[in-house]
Amino acid sequence: MNRNLTLIRSVFTMLFVLLFFYAECQSRILTDTRDGNTYKTLIIGDLIWMAEDLRFQTELSHCPNHSLEECKEANFYSYKEIESVCPEGWRIPVVEDWNNFLETFEDAETVRMMEGNKKLFRVDFLDGYNILTRNTLNIRPVGRTEGDVWQDGYYADYWTTNPEIKDPRFHVHVSQHSISGHAHKHNINERDEEKNRKFAVRCVCERKDN
Repeated sequence: MNRNLTLIRSVFTMLFVLLFFYAECQSRILTDTRDGNTYKTLIIGDLIWMAEDLRFQTELSHCPNHSLEECKEANFYSYKEIESVCPEGWRIPVVEDWNNFLETFEDAETVRMMEGNKKLFRVDFLDGYNILTRNTLNIRPVGRTEGDVWQDGYYADYWTTNPEIKDPRFHVHVSQHSISGHAHKHNINERDEEKNRKFAVRCVCERKDN
């Protein structure tokens, strides 16, 4: 009898957890239960995207200029934590997810000038088409951190995964007129913390209603 009761409780607990994460993923507002931060979300195809940069603090994360106040806008993370930094039920985007995001741009096919192969992943837009002022995900030029220095400017860098390249350091650069992605060891390692780069994160979640 006790075993059956325990089994029933376990099943109900599992269902509750699944329904909870289902609701979190489907909601227009994501609430990160780890710290209470909330994020606007946007549906693109079969995915729900965070429409804001992740702000969750970890032992390795780095606010701009080490300022907790500036972490209200974005946080920067090491490649070593991309498997665990997103909220439960969410994940780092893959390259194909970014391709689907590109389809949301107005006249996307017309303004694209060049597309590289998936291993390099590069898409250029006409010079008169500023990606950072026209994208649906509200991506802003938050830059990155390099050691103790915040490298702000006209771009944003995001951790990504590419199934065709088994390298956890794959990332995308979003600038005014292009989005490109690659993996490299330059300034992304543990040997020289003063130059080690950390990038922003946008998490995605599969829709459950299609």
